[in-house]
Amino acid sequence: MKFKLLITISFVVLLIFFLSIYFKKNSNDEGILNIDSNLKDYRVLPEDKEGIKTPDLGIYNLGQ
Repeated sequence: MKFKLLITISFVVLLIFFLSIYFKKNSNDEGILNIDSNLKDYRVLPEDKEGIKTPDLGIYNLGQ
């Protein structure tokens, strides 16, 4: 009885230990890729479209 309990507790402790090491190792990845290139500070900025253009249908008269 005590032997089974000791094995179960040691298994749970080892499982927690290995899972904490696994997640600690993977949590360092921030998802940001740094790609070295010869373009220095060259940036391409998209053309400003000033939001979504919607046609004025005249259905939104609020009593004016």
